[in-house]
Amino acid sequence: MIRILKRQSFSNLKKIAPFFLLIFLILPFIYSLEIGKWHFSQIFIFPYAALIFTLVFFKVNCEKYINATSLKCDTVGEEINTVQEILHSKNLLIDSFNLKLKRYSQLKELTERLTTVVALDYTAGIILEKTIQLIPNFSSCLLYLINPKTYELNCYLSKTIDGSLVKAKKGDIFDQWVIKKMQPLLVEDVNKDFRFDVEMIDKEELRNIRSLIIAPLMTYNKIIGILRIDSLTPSCFNQEDLRLLVTISDLAAAAIDNAILYQHTLDLAIHDGLTSLYLKNYFLERLGEELQRASMKKGHLSILMLDIDKFKDFNDKFGHIAGDIVLKAVSKILQESAGKDANIICRFGGEEFAILLVDTDKEEALNLAEDLRKAIKAKEVILRRESLKITVSIGVVSCPDDGYELEDLMRKVDAFLYQAKRDGRDRVCFQEK
Repeated sequence: MIRILKRQSFSNLKKIAPFFLLIFLILPFIYSLEIGKWHFSQIFIFPYAALIFTLVFFKVNCEKYINATSLKCDTVGEEINTVQEILHSKNLLIDSFNLKLKRYSQLKELTERLTTVVALDYTAGIILEKTIQLIPNFSSCLLYLINPKTYELNCYLSKTIDGSLVKAKKGDIFDQWVIKKMQPLLVEDVNKDFRFDVEMIDKEELRNIRSLIIAPLMTYNKIIGILRIDSLTPSCFNQEDLRLLVTISDLAAAAIDNAILYQHTLDLAIHDGLTSLYLKNYFLERLGEELQRASMKKGHLSILMLDIDKFKDFNDKFGHIAGDIVLKAVSKILQESAGKDANIICRFGGEEFAILLVDTDKEEALNLAEDLRKAIKAKEVILRRESLKITVSIGVVSCPDDGYELEDLMRKVDAFLYQAKRDGRDRVCFQEK
């Protein structure tokens, strides 16, 4: 600014130089000619006048240039503020891009991890873990899956910031809205959202939440569950969080669908398709594990082997469909009577069934075998309008009474079964003490 004033002063000086020449030389000379003599006042009066004139001239011009310079400074200041605002917006944009890049990197990691696991439990755990990392402002994160038989929501896995249990196991009005609409949901404040009446939520299931986001798990235009995040504070989530949750739910839906399919494949590998009982290989595998455990802990274990009496007559007289009906009837009774705790019920082959009774001694096993024989005999089966009775022969062995070796126990229980057949069927045989 000082430099500007100096340059402007020099320029003005050149402009007023002729006036100085007029004041100091020409005017005094003219004045002396008029009065006819020379006086010392001629030397001082005109310079003083010139000085006053110069000061006034410089004052007026300096004020003009100071005002102009101040205006220029204000303009420059406004430009600086504008540039700062642009820089601030650019920095916010860069931060947004960095956040998106970080989230996409975590989504890539989520995708890679989901492709390496097939068990549903591990898959669900990874989904909740990564969801919390990507959207950390949460009080609870929940994964609900729809029961394919009852079509009800069931809370499969949940995580709360304080470790408390989630009581709404079947979901609430927000979850049901997502299931019905098959659309994601953002609620900024549950107390102010006109779409929902919080008073409709059961007081026992009501949680202290103020905002939430929910995304449906969709596969092939079918909803298999929902992914939900709650917060204790209102307006905690925005549309960007909801879009991110939808992206996570898309990845999660495919992974969960694959895990369910894998579990179904495993079930088919170890379950009989007709009776839904376990198959022989799985039964023998579990029997080996339980025998080892019983041996180490000096515990008890029992095995029941059943065979339907004269099963071939059902097939010959009524056809194989009738035989399937009989097998289903027997398997249902076995499941209702012995399908408890850690017991393993198996279709051993054809019309034979085997039951592994964990932590059961011989006396308890014999009582159960007798109850099963009576329950099956009391079962009435209608085939072609003809009422038929079913009977079974049962062999029983126990550990440690009859040994600890798998092959030895299976050989003995099979022998007792055929002894019951030879003794007239419809009976229980075992090694007496």
